[in-house]
Amino acid sequence: MSLFPAYAQDSSENNVDQEVVCMPESSSVTLAQEAQLLESESDEERQTAASAVSPVPVEPSSCQLNTDEYYLDRKFDCGNLRVSTLYYPGRPQYETQKRAAVGLRKSEGRGVKRRYFEVSLDVLPDSLMFDEELAVRNKAYRQMLTDQPTDEALWLRFIEFQERCRDAEAAMVAAESARERLPNSSRIRGALYRLRSRVLVPRRRLALLREDLAKCSKPDQNTELTTELWLRLLDTVAQCGDGTELEETAAAALGATRAFPSAYPHILYVYGGYLRSAGLWERLVLLLELVASMNFPPGVFPPAPDAERLERVEQELQDTEDKAIASGLPLSTVWVRVERARAAAHWRAPPLGEGGAAALDAGADPQRTPLAADVAELLLPARADDAPLLLLQALRLAKVPLLPAAGYVAAALDPSNDAMGDSRWAACGEALLSLVRAARRLPAAHPARAHGAAGARALLAHFVDPPHYFTDDTGYLTWVSSLWEAGCSWTSGAARVAILCWRLRWMHSLLLLLDTQEEADAKEARRIRSEARLALKRWAGSSPLPFAQFARLEQAAAGPEHARRAGLQALRAALRDRDTPPAHRLYIARVVGEVCSGAAGDCAGAWATACSALHRDLPDDEQLATPPPQELLDAALSQCETECEQVEAQLESGEECPLQADARLVWALLPSGAEWGAARAALAPAPRRAQLVRRVCRAAEAPMSIPAARYHEQGACALAAAAAREHGAVHTARALAPLFAHNAYLALACSGTSLWWSGVRPANPTGGPVFSTHVCALSHIYPALLRAAASNWQPQDAARAVAACGRAARSGAGGPLLHVARLEAEARAPRPRPAPALLTAVDDYPHHKWSYVRGAAWCGAEGGALADALLERALRLHALRDELAPPPAPPTDTPLQQ
Repeated sequence: MSLFPAYAQDSSENNVDQEVVCMPESSSVTLAQEAQLLESESDEERQTAASAVSPVPVEPSSCQLNTDEYYLDRKFDCGNLRVSTLYYPGRPQYETQKRAAVGLRKSEGRGVKRRYFEVSLDVLPDSLMFDEELAVRNKAYRQMLTDQPTDEALWLRFIEFQERCRDAEAAMVAAESARERLPNSSRIRGALYRLRSRVLVPRRRLALLREDLAKCSKPDQNTELTTELWLRLLDTVAQCGDGTELEETAAAALGATRAFPSAYPHILYVYGGYLRSAGLWERLVLLLELVASMNFPPGVFPPAPDAERLERVEQELQDTEDKAIASGLPLSTVWVRVERARAAAHWRAPPLGEGGAAALDAGADPQRTPLAADVAELLLPARADDAPLLLLQALRLAKVPLLPAAGYVAAALDPSNDAMGDSRWAACGEALLSLVRAARRLPAAHPARAHGAAGARALLAHFVDPPHYFTDDTGYLTWVSSLWEAGCSWTSGAARVAILCWRLRWMHSLLLLLDTQEEADAKEARRIRSEARLALKRWAGSSPLPFAQFARLEQAAAGPEHARRAGLQALRAALRDRDTPPAHRLYIARVVGEVCSGAAGDCAGAWATACSALHRDLPDDEQLATPPPQELLDAALSQCETECEQVEAQLESGEECPLQADARLVWALLPSGAEWGAARAALAPAPRRAQLVRRVCRAAEAPMSIPAARYHEQGACALAAAAAREHGAVHTARALAPLFAHNAYLALACSGTSLWWSGVRPANPTGGPVFSTHVCALSHIYPALLRAAASNWQPQDAARAVAACGRAARSGAGGPLLHVARLEAEARAPRPRPAPALLTAVDDYPHHKWSYVRGAAWCGAEGGALADALLERALRLHALRDELAPPPAPPTDTPLQQ
């Protein structure tokens, strides 16, 4: 320890103590006097020496100070050991000044440089806003639009150019001009409303939508446009977070669209999506059960309440609450745990006992027992043609995702024409099942598949909110399964086959989360497999298509050998039946190629595709293990080319998607003529595939009908899958993914790679990559989240997830699920910053309940305010924080003596 603190060595960066010391202009003791004083032995000698010694002039030191102030710097001065510390005037001489020293005056001639992000483009002149190339392109675009004012593709390119090179507001102005020229273009309307959602606040968008709806309300109105505007209006009201206004608007929409076909199922889906996001599950379940009882014959749905299970669930809930309260954790953490436990147990209203009273004590919670009068305005009888679509929307409200996750499925079944996609799909963690199932077709080393079933299961465990169907602890899985059974019994013919195939795809996605090496997962896999077998026996009939879906399920549950046997059996049955459509044969052949692994599997897939295209019988199993002859492959490719030309000619002649709801359901969920394009891509050599990629890119530039979009989208997926066999999937997907932004497979194929290799559109100057759809945004963050969840959120992996979520959130796509993922990643990052992510999530989606609950888990100081916000915005609140607070301590003061 040094004698003087000024010369002590202190490595701590936080211990900074800098003092200003002033020295007089001339010292009263010279150096010569100091020497005599030090040689004196007593006080008398010192006094004598001081009076006898005359002042001796001392030459000025070479190290003359320019100022009277110096600093005792304990941070930057490491100690001058050659300086005498016996007397105070001895001190180090500072020749240079540190920039971080306290009291340092900055040079007056040095200006402050402005950073590039402090410059606003709005205040710059036009000559500096664009460089020479962009100015030339902008002028060329405007000249072409003057010459061709009704060219839809040109307007869309100009809108994209404005969004990439300027900002979203400029693109919105361009979209407004485009709609004035082309008022009936659905693609331009979708781009306009997407840009409005990025630029304008919900209330302003709501006012503009009401104006658009008033202009559209004419006797010769377009029914599809009117339905689309009403759905957009309901979605915007839901984003404002006002449940009462949404209910009134939904009633008005039902009255205005009563004569329109298929409007009621879609309005019901939008309103039910709000109830689900708000956590009002009791009201949503009651609504779905009443709608089903009004429009379908009585059957297995809704299932009768199980009194024994209800009692067990209530007892487990009480034990969970007691443990949480007695744990001594902070009150916000206790509230979050109790809220999630009650939401998992109380998703359905309790049964009514004698005298109309609830069997369980729910008097303290008025939202626990909704009445039929609360949803009476939403109950309407549907037409017979709309019954399959009504069933489909009920399953989607039960958190069953549409499978496959492709753009043509959403376009055929969702008339809202939302350019970003279905925001209600991106509001719950079960949406990740679509990405899990799409990732199975990627190479094993791809980042979206590298961590296997354990990583995917860990990821969903973080983002799934109660209630969920991954376990049947609270009976929700039983309720969803009964809805599936009722759906198969309520439909018939092709509609039943479509519902059954969708159900088997959903079961397959659940199996992809299980590790059959573990006993619990193996037991669950056996249960799903037996349930699928029972569904096939009851509802498959003579159609071989559900058995092909079952082959995929067998691959995940029982192994590749069982899957190969099931797939070949389904294909042989399809080839024997002359009534089986060619598209179904080709689809089953594609499934056989997927489930057969190894070199023998590639040979079996080639045999299956060639024989299905030529409608020939399959050879025996021994010959299937050998490569097919080249003559057979050439003949099959020639047949596919011929059929593709016929399909393309039909699409050019104006073939449209079916208008009836049941026909649209069958068309979207079952194979179509686009399977010929997929088979051609599987059989074509690499040069021919390169030509097909360029053809698809040229065709996607022009406006396409829904059938044409499906034809080219399935062909693009097949081209990417064929390129994956030659390790070129990323290059092909990079060219095709921006053309089909709602396709999960193409988006995932580009994810996990460098940004300059990704399939997103090029970055604008200030906003980073542009993710135009919810599927594209969630696919971009999926590999980073998967890696972080598999590593138990290590700091480096959490930081990568934060960066990926930040890039994807810039375009406004991703829905509430993206904001929840960003909140979870920010809270686990090396430098946690969950508060900004929470504020953004609550501001963008004020009606999403679980954003508040997750925010209270990570921002404990704001837990009380978040719980109060749930009450203010009429969202579902199962537990009050005050009821969970520990009782006050008894007074310690002694009573007064009387």
